[in-house]
Amino acid sequence: MIKSLKKNKLKLKLVSLAVFLTGLIQPLRVFALPESEVITKLENIPLFGIVNDQGQLNSYLFVNSQQALNVLTELQNTDPQRASNLEVTPFPLSTVYQRLQTIQEQNDELPELIVPDQNSLEIATNLMRSNGQSVNDPRTIGIPLFVATIGSGAEERWLILTNNRTNESYIPFYFDKAEADKIVEKYKQDNANQITAVQVRVFALGYIVGLLLGNNNEATQMMEIVPSTEQIDTANRLLNQE
Repeated sequence: MIKSLKKNKLKLKLVSLAVFLTGLIQPLRVFALPESEVITKLENIPLFGIVNDQGQLNSYLFVNSQQALNVLTELQNTDPQRASNLEVTPFPLSTVYQRLQTIQEQNDELPELIVPDQNSLEIATNLMRSNGQSVNDPRTIGIPLFVATIGSGAEERWLILTNNRTNESYIPFYFDKAEADKIVEKYKQDNANQITAVQVRVFALGYIVGLLLGNNNEATQMMEIVPSTEQIDTANRLLNQE
């Protein structure tokens, strides 16, 4: 079941990027997070698919529910008989876990199965280009996630949120760049006299999931993939209609 995410007051911490990346030198999955932990991180991330009355998936999964609805509408217009028993329904990201197990590097299998939100893809493309990264074909980005970092080069570090109520720390990777922007702005306000750069970076969902599947270190334990408000609200609305 996909549940709404509760928002709590947060404070910021830091961790070196080096901590996060150390596991990449390990070619085997011996040091991966336990399967149950990976599934827990993925099960409340809603994607949207078109299914028949038997619950069978009819097409790709979509990050954006409206894109799924647009495909269904097109099917209803072009092949109304075929589309008569189809509907859009939410799927947790954990349902594609078996496919995700094979992902070990950015843009491997995941983009073939899940269609990115086109607006987020455009935002990610522009952001990467503004950071001096070459993006000839936006499709190579995969499914973009946005994370806040501080510093540059070898000194660049993740900004980590800490829940003031539970004191649990996590590294949030957002589907919605606006959420990462809020983290950056809060850090700037709380550290007005600091001149160190703080910014939003783009990482592919496939790459992040690949790290979860292949590494078990301090950073992967704290990593959280955070769906957008639109994803959560739409998923809950569709589930309530069932």
